[in-house]
Amino acid sequence: EGVYTLAPGRREDWDALLAALRSEGRLPERIVHAWNVTTPARDRTPAALLAGLADSRVLAFDSLIYLAQALESGHGAAVRIAVLSNGLQRVAGEVELCPEKALLLGPVAVIPQEIPALPCQSIDLLLPAVGSPEEEGLVEDLLAEVAAAPGRAESVVAWRGGERWVRSFDSARLERDTGPVPRVREGGVYLITGGFGGIGLALAEELAGRARVKLVLLGRSALPEWQTWPQRLAEGGEVAERIRKVQAIEALGAEVLALAADVTDETAVAAAVAIAEEQLGPIRGVIHAAGVPGGGILQLATPAAAERVLAPKVRGTLVLQAALGDRPLDFFVLCSSLNAVVGGFGQSGYCAANAFLDAFAQASHLRRRDLYTVSIGWDRWEEVGMAARSLSPLALWGVRPGGDLVHPLLDACVETTPEREVYASEMTVERHWILSEHRIAGHPTVPGTTYLEMARAAFARRAPGRPVEIRDVVFPSPLVVLEGQRREVLTVLEGAGEACGFRVVSRLDEEPWQEHAQGRIAVAAAGGPERRDLAALRAACSKREMSERTEGPEWGRAGGFLVTGPRWRSLQRIWLGEGESLAALELAERFAGELASYWLHPALLDVAAGAVQLLGDGDYLPLAYDRLVVHAPLPRKSFSHFRLRGEPGEILTCDITILDEEGSVLVEVAGFSMKRVGREAVAQLQSGAAAASLFAIGERRSSGDGILPNQGAQAFRRILRDGAVPHLVVSTRELQAVMDKADAFDRTRLAEAVASLAVPAAHARPEVSTAFTPPTEGLERRISEIWERVLGIERV
Repeated sequence: EGVYTLAPGRREDWDALLAALRSEGRLPERIVHAWNVTTPARDRTPAALLAGLADSRVLAFDSLIYLAQALESGHGAAVRIAVLSNGLQRVAGEVELCPEKALLLGPVAVIPQEIPALPCQSIDLLLPAVGSPEEEGLVEDLLAEVAAAPGRAESVVAWRGGERWVRSFDSARLERDTGPVPRVREGGVYLITGGFGGIGLALAEELAGRARVKLVLLGRSALPEWQTWPQRLAEGGEVAERIRKVQAIEALGAEVLALAADVTDETAVAAAVAIAEEQLGPIRGVIHAAGVPGGGILQLATPAAAERVLAPKVRGTLVLQAALGDRPLDFFVLCSSLNAVVGGFGQSGYCAANAFLDAFAQASHLRRRDLYTVSIGWDRWEEVGMAARSLSPLALWGVRPGGDLVHPLLDACVETTPEREVYASEMTVERHWILSEHRIAGHPTVPGTTYLEMARAAFARRAPGRPVEIRDVVFPSPLVVLEGQRREVLTVLEGAGEACGFRVVSRLDEEPWQEHAQGRIAVAAAGGPERRDLAALRAACSKREMSERTEGPEWGRAGGFLVTGPRWRSLQRIWLGEGESLAALELAERFAGELASYWLHPALLDVAAGAVQLLGDGDYLPLAYDRLVVHAPLPRKSFSHFRLRGEPGEILTCDITILDEEGSVLVEVAGFSMKRVGREAVAQLQSGAAAASLFAIGERRSSGDGILPNQGAQAFRRILRDGAVPHLVVSTRELQAVMDKADAFDRTRLAEAVASLAVPAAHARPEVSTAFTPPTEGLERRISEIWERVLGIERV
């Protein structure tokens, strides 16, 4: 009685067990999972570990996933799961470690995050002799441990000789960042798996920058023959990006050998090692960066899906170890993840795979003190790697940034209906001078004039070459893009014909959309532009003349609160009068080519309108345009005539006319307003104290808190130079805060996040081959409504 037999790798057995316990009224409140307490195998060679890997995975990973699935679907009450093991943790006195048991750490971390009613704990043991007093004491300690209810901080513990150890992490600052890296030698041959991935290429480039090395880049698919590179580069795409990166690495002096092999294939990897050593010489170091991203909630987890995530890191590591044998390597670097420590919703497999790497490094460190084996638990890499969005935000729209541009500020038209046009852009500091040359309180910020040009350019397809009128423009919030970010920007025209509304919205990753500009745009009324007498205007503004000659070399150059680049150095001279002024503008010759694309050159228009600040006191930000009529594109040289409405104060309002050198009216602005930013706010902004609140930047999201490529390369360099321990976590944030955030994101929070996603507006169901079938009431209707909100499409 009370004894049951089941196969731990069969989900139906777990369902049968719980059904039997339920029928007998014996559903447990605590479960002790002890299948990972084993007698250590005598044969610990890579070949033996590979042969037993499937069985090890069932005991450490599959069985826990199936247990959680069966408990949630058939039980419902809270159950605490204690997962016992031996030979998993390195504390003191261990002779041999079993890294394959580390797979259990994935479910232990993730099950409570996805199913809060199932708290889990890993308890590692050092087994005493059978029948000894120490064994009886250990049993008593375990009974007390299982009866307790530890918090997250005690989810991974170890018992050693009657003492209880709790896993924790301390800060390890590797300060030295100069001088040679002894573990990287001149002419050294280094093998990098996942060599064509973002992290693999970034670390390859770092090695090439340390010495004249020979690099073996191992990927699942090889690069095309070098004779075809010019054609492939012209075609663009992912292959072209890889070729460019390899060329950049070779330009640093490295010799690169690209090979194709599946890292889980013993024969293929052994052959690749043989080819590499035959052509380049003995391999001196290895970076194992191969891997695929995880993702999938526990209830949908299957062995096949888990194997896809586990195999490159788990089996791949053992295959590499078998192929390399006991070669005298200088280093063996395993690219692990922060997820191995913090878990992550839907990341049970990925967490387990990386926990194996961490445990493997510990075991190798114990076995071979002559070889520096280190597992680096990387935080998210911001621009490369599987944890980052490897594709541009525009990939959702099927657009390649910088491809066939509609306009320098509009990458592509992604939607056209009778009532709506949408233009998508990816804005980065690196691509767009409107950001790199226009910084408010140090933050790259799109100038308000940019939105006017974006709306004009989008509308130009409806009225090519015709004058346009832009009305009632307001700027609800600034568009700030930090270095390393890729911001998705949509310019939306709403309405048909020769008049419509427009909006400019943006988001970073999956944030809600944020609106930056809105207004109306239409074809302007008939009638040619007027001409003005420039001499008369200059005579009316004779109160004072200002220029670099009279004011000094820094005149007209923004600084402090607003810092601008060379395109904003166009204000040559200004004549001040009573309530009106005339400014002479000239864009530098080297930027003249831009005028063919920009009718309203954002920098020229910003200076032409912003010069009114000289009549006020302090720093100002644009607030609104009542009306702006564009008759012709702005030339390289022009004049701006502005007239104040009322006395200058907290808000400056003026009318502006921009003229060419003959006095022809190019642009008319009525009711342009700027709002003064208080001196205290300016000081806070410049010190960074209030930047987030005033500019709605907020804390960078988890996807924006990651490691930039240059930071990752620097951390890798410091670890290779001064690293000593076998496991290091590289995080841009305080680790406990990351753990707390991961634990707080449960299913309820996920549902709330999905339900709260906003898009600019719902639009009609597109023409697709599948006929629309209305959802039934209840769950189908709720799911349909969520997807309608997420996609912005009606009738899902």
